[in-house]
Amino acid sequence: MIVDCHNHANYCYHGYSQMIEDMDRNNIDVTWVLTCEIPKNDWEHQSANSVCFFNDEAQMPFENAVRYKDKSPERFVLGYSPDPRDPFALDKLDAAVHTYGVQVCGEWKHRVMMDNPDAIDIFHYCGEHKLPVLVHLDYPVYKEKVFLRKHYWYGGGIGPFERALEQCPDTVFIGHAPGFWRHYHPDDKVPELMRKYPNLYCDISAGSGYDALTRNIEFTKSFICEFEDRIMHGRDNFTTKHQELIRSMDISDIAKNKILGENALRLAPINI
Repeated sequence: MIVDCHNHANYCYHGYSQMIEDMDRNNIDVTWVLTCEIPKNDWEHQSANSVCFFNDEAQMPFENAVRYKDKSPERFVLGYSPDPRDPFALDKLDAAVHTYGVQVCGEWKHRVMMDNPDAIDIFHYCGEHKLPVLVHLDYPVYKEKVFLRKHYWYGGGIGPFERALEQCPDTVFIGHAPGFWRHYHPDDKVPELMRKYPNLYCDISAGSGYDALTRNIEFTKSFICEFEDRIMHGRDNFTTKHQELIRSMDISDIAKNKILGENALRLAPINI
C-alpha cells in the first residue's frame, strides 16, 4: 500500500475529482489531507492564490479537508492544525478529533515558536490522543549577504524544534520543509535529532525533502538503513518523483514498503 502523508484539499489546481484521479493514476491508496490555516497577514507570498482556493481566513481550511474525507473515507486520513494563538485552539482540535475523526495534527505551519507554551499545550494533547504532528519548519536564510524570504518563517529554527521534542517525549513529530531538511547532512542536526529522539519522524515531501535526499545518495542509503521505521513518503504536490526515488534506490524491499506506506499506516490507520 502507498500512502501520501502530505497533501491538501483544493491545492495546485486539483479539486476533489482531480485528486482522486491522480491518486488512482499513481497507485496511491491513501492521502493525508492536511489543513494550512494561516491568517492572511501571515501568508508567505501573495502568489499562493494561484495554486490554492482560499477563504477569507485560511489558505487550506478544515472544511475542505472534511469534504474530501466525507466523500471517500477509505482514501483519506484527516488532518487539522488550529493556530496556537487562538485561545480556543485546543477546544477546536478536541472537537475535530471527536466530531470528525481527525488523526493528524497538521500541517503545523504557524508563525509561532515551536516551544511556545500554547504550542506545547497542543503537542501534549496530541501525545495523549496519539495524533502525530506534521511540522512545517522554516526560517529566513542568508545568501551572499542578501536576506532572503525575510518574513517567511514558521516554527522558528531547529533549536525551538528540539526543545519541543524534548518537552513532549510522548508526542510523535514529523519534520518537513526547508527549515528541517536544510540540516540534512552527515554531521548536522537531522541525523543527530533522529538518533536522540525516538519520537521524531521525517516527511520526504516537496522539493525540500527530495532535494535533501538526492544531494548525497550514499548518505541517504545509510540514513534509510538506520531510520527506515521513521521515514515517510509524502508529496505536497502532484508529482511521482518521491515514489520513484524510493523505488530506484538500492535498499531492501522491506525498507521501501515501510517508507512508501507502512510507517504512515502505523501512525494513522484508516478510520472509516
